[in-house]
Amino acid sequence: MLTLPPTGFAIQLTDTLVTLTAALIAIRLILLVLVPAGIDSRLYALLRKVTDVVVVPVRFITPRAAPEFIVLVFALCWLFLARFLLLAVAAETDLSPALSGAADSAMRVALVVMTGTMGGCS
Repeated sequence: MLTLPPTGFAIQLTDTLVTLTAALIAIRLILLVLVPAGIDSRLYALLRKVTDVVVVPVRFITPRAAPEFIVLVFALCWLFLARFLLLAVAAETDLSPALSGAADSAMRVALVVMTGTMGGCS
């Protein structure tokens, strides 16, 4: 049976939600490129409603002249940055989910590069 402390579960749940949202935005980006603009699809409308939670704030900070494609790319960048920061903070506070050896080493190297210190790294 898997037993996680509540904070570890919260971090894993947040990481999963951020990853799922990034995947949905990537699907929306692919559909934007592949599906012609005139076709009205219920699936695409549902995908827009689900991902607009992230895309609308990104559109607010992106210049109005930017097309939807660029806004979706920026939304993906912000989500990847948010996921990286979430996992970096979790790793620094020892709340991170179990990582493989290579992933843990890569995260620790990234933390050293970002912070310039070895803080907490062994």
